[in-house]
Amino acid sequence: MWTAAAEKVDEVHLELRHSPRCGAAWARITEGRVGDTARVEGQHDHSAARAITYDRDTCSPMVEAPYPAAARACTSPADATHLVAASNSWASISFRSSGRVFFEACSM
Repeated sequence: MWTAAAEKVDEVHLELRHSPRCGAAWARITEGRVGDTARVEGQHDHSAARAITYDRDTCSPMVEAPYPAAARACTSPADATHLVAASNSWASISFRSSGRVFFEACSM
């Protein structure tokens, strides 16, 4: 397993993690707050999410992703006013086949 993409979103560290052996990807957030959410989007419109319930980090459940570019990691802050200020979008990162990290907004 390895970190395919990483980005700092506000004060939260967002990672797209990938396991070639499992053919799966998941989102990981660190330095977050209780209620911040990590979400991964994979193939076939599959997604999985998990919020921080204590401490400062969490990982989403895994989704099928035979290669890193088949998934993207998203994060949403617990603070609803911050989310509205971000135009109701999630911050996200994804790994492109070119090896570049791409930063954009996830759909809600």
